[in-house]
Amino acid sequence: MTGDSSQGAPDPSEVMTPEDLAGAAKDLMKRLDLTGVMAARKTGLSTGTISELINGKTFPREDTWEVFITRGCGQPWEAWRQARSRAHRDLLRSQPPEELAALLEEAQERILALEHEAIEVTQRLTLLEEQVAGMQSTQVSEALAKDKKTEEQQQADAADKARQRHFGRLLLAELHMDFEHTMADGAWSAVDVDRFVAKVRELALTDMEHLHVFLATTPTSFPYAEMGEVGYLREGVKDYMQHLRFAVAAYFKISPTEIDELLAGEVSGG
Repeated sequence: MTGDSSQGAPDPSEVMTPEDLAGAAKDLMKRLDLTGVMAARKTGLSTGTISELINGKTFPREDTWEVFITRGCGQPWEAWRQARSRAHRDLLRSQPPEELAALLEEAQERILALEHEAIEVTQRLTLLEEQVAGMQSTQVSEALAKDKKTEEQQQADAADKARQRHFGRLLLAELHMDFEHTMADGAWSAVDVDRFVAKVRELALTDMEHLHVFLATTPTSFPYAEMGEVGYLREGVKDYMQHLRFAVAAYFKISPTEIDELLAGEVSGG
């Protein structure tokens, strides 16, 4: 019979000696119709280890015995753990004193090695905790510095915007749109000039940088007024545009040479 059922299995309470334990293991495999290869596949133990276990060649360690019983044979653990404990005590009683002394020395050496390993693990954990704490501290410091830099930049941007708006209001107050209307030939279209002035007013109160770009990319002349339409004299509009561009260029601290070139271009642009 194969499977994980304990029905028909040997009684672990009857196990008292190492021989009983090995016999019970062999009987258990036989009743479950388990081969050594099958047991090895289910437990991860080698076939040699299983062979020595069921033939009593070596006494199994507790972890090996637990894997064999629970995973290999599908049996409840506690009763078989007690069976091994009884067999182990009988094994110790039957061993000569010198063998017991050797086992005790081996056990002490294993305990000492485990203690050293535990100390090393503790030291590595402490070092790791310190490294993690250092990384977290660095990340927090970097985040705080970044937040401070962002806040300072936002404050600087807000101050610059306020300064630009203040200058824009002063600019509009100083430069009056005082264009003379006329129906003479060569007058510039009042509609186009008014549209230009409206855009200047909008940008002067919102963004001087965009106003600078707008002035730099706007033609220095406007379409002529249609026959019979009222327009603006070109001289007044040109004078307004020259002063406007000069003031904005000075605001952005453009060099005098560049301003002279700008004004010269305005004059020659007619």
